[in-house]
Amino acid sequence: MPFFRRALTAHYIDQVAARSALRILRDMVKKAEDRGATTIIAVATSAVRESKNGEEVLQFIRDELEIDAKMISGKEEARLIYLGVLWSMPELRSRFTIVDIGGGSTELIVGNREQTFFSESYKLGRRD
Repeated sequence: MPFFRRALTAHYIDQVAARSALRILRDMVKKAEDRGATTIIAVATSAVRESKNGEEVLQFIRDELEIDAKMISGKEEARLIYLGVLWSMPELRSRFTIVDIGGGSTELIVGNREQTFFSESYKLGRRD
């Protein structure tokens, strides 16, 4: 993931990285539409959130793909991770902890199927 490294260390997403992201998103949009999706939303997390030109890159994606692309906060990222775990792991019944280690942030969520008790996003992640 070389472009994430550049984004995190320079806090800037270069043209190569933006075009790579666009190509990947274009493929994902096609797969979603092939499976019947009628609404597509792309969310950007820490690499874009911390980049000097993150909003510019999102506008580029919106213009090229005509999809809703937005930057989300670390709190919203944690909330979506929690909902994804609930949906994908119906066997979870009691209190649990989720640790999501990403490219530039780590989310820690403690909750059960009804609510979260703790949810936080930290500016640390894999940087190899």
